[in-house]
Amino acid sequence: MNDAKVIDTVSTNLGLLKITEAALPQTGIVTALLQEAAGWLSEQQIKQWDRSLFTEQLVAEYFADRKVFVAYINDEPAGMFTMQDEDPAYWKERNDSSFGYLHRLTVRRRYSGAGIGEHLLRTAENLVEKLGKRGLRLDCTADNPKLNIVYQKQGYRFMGISDMGGRFVTLYEKQPQQHSDRDIRFVYMLDKDLPLMQQWASTPEFQLQWAGALWDHPLQLDALSQYMENANDPAAGGKLVYKVLHALSGDIIGTLSIALDRRNLSGRIGKVVIGNPEYRGKGCGGRMIHEALRIGFDVLQLHRMTLGVFDFNESAIRTYERAGFKQEGLMRECARIGDQYWSLFEMGILRSEWEERRVSDPEKISLS
Repeated sequence: MNDAKVIDTVSTNLGLLKITEAALPQTGIVTALLQEAAGWLSEQQIKQWDRSLFTEQLVAEYFADRKVFVAYINDEPAGMFTMQDEDPAYWKERNDSSFGYLHRLTVRRRYSGAGIGEHLLRTAENLVEKLGKRGLRLDCTADNPKLNIVYQKQGYRFMGISDMGGRFVTLYEKQPQQHSDRDIRFVYMLDKDLPLMQQWASTPEFQLQWAGALWDHPLQLDALSQYMENANDPAAGGKLVYKVLHALSGDIIGTLSIALDRRNLSGRIGKVVIGNPEYRGKGCGGRMIHEALRIGFDVLQLHRMTLGVFDFNESAIRTYERAGFKQEGLMRECARIGDQYWSLFEMGILRSEWEERRVSDPEKISLS
C-alpha cells in the first residue's frame, strides 16, 4: 500500500478492506489488476476488455484526467475503480459534469463472493455525494445481462445505449434519494427466475389475464425458456423481460416485459403481473407502467407503445389511463377460457403524448 491515502475501510468476511486513492507510483498495481481482469474476461469469451488496453504507459495516463482508487485486503490488491468529472466519449450529448463517472470497476477473482464490488460502488457513491454531485453514472456491455443485473439490483436506472464503434454499452445512473414504500427496481429476468412465473400462473384465468394466450396452462418451464431467447439485449434483442423488485425490502413484486418492433419504433408492454400479493393495491402497478414508458420513450427513443387489457379489468384500465394510454379499439370475444370468451381493449400512447404530459404534469411521469 505504501503511503496511499486511505479513504474508506469496510469489514468483510475475508478481512478488512481498505480503499485508497492511488498515485502514479501505483501504476504497476493498477495495470496488473486490469490485465488480470481482461484475461479472465477473455477466457470466458466475454468481449468487454482487451489486455492491449492496459499497458503501463496507457494506464499511467489515467492519472492525468481521473482519480484512481485501489482496494486492499490484508495489504494485497483486491480491486479498483476510476472516477472522472466528464465522460463525453460514452455519454455523448448526455454528458453532464454535475455527475461523477465511474470506470474500470474491477475485483480480483480470488476475492469474488465477498461483496467487494458492492463496497467499491458504495465508496464511489459517497465520493460523488461529498463532492456535491447529483449522482453517479457508469456503463457496461449491453449484451451481458448478468453484468447489467449487478448494477440494476443496486438501484442504477437504465438511461441509454451508446454505440462505441459497433460495441454497444448500456448507460446507468443513480441519484441519492429517500425511498418510499412504493419505490421499485427493474432487474433483468434470468432463466433461474422462471419458476416464479410458474407460481404466478396459479389458475388458467389468472394466467390468461397477465400472460395472454401465448402459453397453455399449466405453464411449463420450457415454454418460458423459449420466450427468454433473444431477450435482454437492449441494443439488438427483441424484448426486455424484467422482474420487479421492491426497493426497500428487495422482495420480488412481479414481472413486466417490453417487446420491441425496431423497424416501426414501437414497443408493447406485456406479461404485467404483481405476483406477490403483499404488494397489490399499493400503487406498484402504476410505477411499473411509468418506468416501462420511461425506458421506451426516453431511453429507447420509441415512437409508440401499446398494451392489451381485458375489458372487465377496470382497475388495470384506470392505471393505464392515468399513465396516458388511450383506448384504440375493442377486440370482441378474442380469448377463450373454458366455455367463456373474453374481450380485449387495445390501448396505446405516442411519444408526443408522453412528452406533453411531462411538460403539463411532470409528477405523473416521475419515479423519483
